[in-house]
Amino acid sequence: MVTDTVDENSHRIRTKLVHVHLPKLADKGLIDYDREQGTVVLRETEALDAIEQFLELTDHL
Repeated sequence: MVTDTVDENSHRIRTKLVHVHLPKLADKGLIDYDREQGTVVLRETEALDAIEQFLELTDHL
């Protein structure tokens, strides 16, 4: 069923986010990630400013 596929995709995406992407962002100092509590806090950094500028540029493409 379509619902099963959506649920499976959602689970797969969440799993990769929790186990791969969030830890990588935390390792780079872009976020504070507490896996046990399930919290993510964006850190104000120079890298964040550069990412925001890049995203603004891509909005115009």
